Amino acid sequence: GGELDSSFAAYGVLSRSVADIWLGVRRDWRSGYEDPVLRATANAEADLAIVLGLRFGPLILETVQQINEDASYGQLRLVSSDANGRNMSDGDERFALDFDILLPNVQLRLAGRVPTQFLVAESSRWREAFFVGLGYGEPQYENNTNLFVRSRQLDVGLEFERPLSDRSNWVSAYGRAGVAWRDEELIGVGDLRDEVSGTVGRVAITAGAGLRFRAAGIADRWRVSIQLGLVGRVPVSNADIQFGGQAYGVQASDVDLVFGASMDFF
Repeated sequence: GGELDSSFAAYGVLSRSVADIWLGVRRDWRSGYEDPVLRATANAEADLAIVLGLRFGPLILETVQQINEDASYGQLRLVSSDANGRNMSDGDERFALDFDILLPNVQLRLAGRVPTQFLVAESSRWREAFFVGLGYGEPQYENNTNLFVRSRQLDVGLEFERPLSDRSNWVSAYGRAGVAWRDEELIGVGDLRDEVSGTVGRVAITAGAGLRFRAAGIADRWRVSIQLGLVGRVPVSNADIQFGGQAYGVQASDVDLVFGASMDFF
């Protein structure tokens, strides 16, 4: 449709085996936009900018700071590679940490895992681990833009993981199940600004499954994997919270998409 986007950049890069850092300039051009909103956006993005980037193992961070338009943008990436690395059958992992984002009910989750052998033999290709997880989020309540659900969750359980191929450890499948304590409360904005409801807590059954993609091993003592999966919870009972003169249902069963990173320490 006659729209043209182009850019030119020049960077200086300092590289080592586990990290890169780059600094440079970038110039963007945008033209041919007829819609007034798109044209205003294109004019704001057409500028000279300073670029600063960092790669540490599989993690890439970059920020672009425009000079004249006083705007900025950036990127965060995790890169996976089927490179040779440690075998999961080595059985020498000491513990692992998971950093996850749950969508669409936006929540953050931090979990720790330690190897166990309650149900899996040491010689098996399956790995078993006991996990403890902490979750926190403030997602919007259904379609109400003035109401959010503040949630906190502690969950414990067992996880099982196995490579999908006997010849490569690049991709592995995992599944987990456990129990959780979850409390929820409502917080208001807009017309309900600064109002907070009472807190309702429930025991819930949790389960999840997904895939892990080995990203990099930047040291002998630890490695990083990218993980993508689903996680669900079923509370023992639902609940209602009185807020702003109305009753709102909370503690409902739900399923979320999980995206995050896992770090194994040896």
